[in-house]
Amino acid sequence: MEELKKYDVGVMNPNCGEYYDLHGRTQVSHSTAVPRLEDLFELVKSYGDKNIILNIETKSYPDPAILTLGFYTG
Repeated sequence: MEELKKYDVGVMNPNCGEYYDLHGRTQVSHSTAVPRLEDLFELVKSYGDKNIILNIETKSYPDPAILTLGFYTG
């Protein structure tokens, strides 16, 4: 968990090439950490709507394409 806190997922590395050119400029939110699932549940709960449904997908293997995106690590 401590390692995940190091990543700034709000800013993409501009050296990512074409992917950055297409999507990187729209993702500017400095110092954005990866939220914990517990934090998401608390946020949803705080809205007070009991009819919210979450569809959570997990991956059990690393996607090589994602590993090459070049997110900054602090």
